[in-house]
Amino acid sequence: MLSEWLIDIPEDFEKWIMIPCPQAPRNLVIAHKGVTQALTKTGLVIDEFPSHLPGGSQKDSKTLTILDCFFDPVKHVFYILDMICWADNDYTTM
Repeated sequence: MLSEWLIDIPEDFEKWIMIPCPQAPRNLVIAHKGVTQALTKTGLVIDEFPSHLPGGSQKDSKTLTILDCFFDPVKHVFYILDMICWADNDYTTM
């Protein structure tokens, strides 16, 4: 899912479905093998930390979770835009 700027108001505006999109860096968050990584759009690892996501801690290191997120650097919060994989369950074909 990609965000787009609304430049002109369409004639059938009432039929549109929209959600606000923060102006923040987009990241791929991958939790696997006991660690969680935040990656840029180009694949550069910008942060690595333990998390409560499936696969992101030593207690749950055997599963994989992948989330498409926005990161708010002021609040230090990831906002999930799309769930790609959760605890080894692939959501790309649903």
